[in-house]
Amino acid sequence: MAKASDHLVLDGDNEAAELEFELDAIAAMTVEDRYAEAIRLSCLLVEMMARHGHSEPPGMLQRPTG
Repeated sequence: MAKASDHLVLDGDNEAAELEFELDAIAAMTVEDRYAEAIRLSCLLVEMMARHGHSEPPGMLQRPTG
């Protein structure tokens, strides 16, 4: 297993090594870094949805009262 910057490079499929890499990367992040990454990925998903014809994320449905 060799690391090139922040990327994991494996010769074949090795799920255990992939999981270990991901857990090590998350453990190295501060709480602020984790929140920043979550916000960045959320914005990326909204942007991708807009590019593929979903202009806004689905909202909550309100049930009629009574």
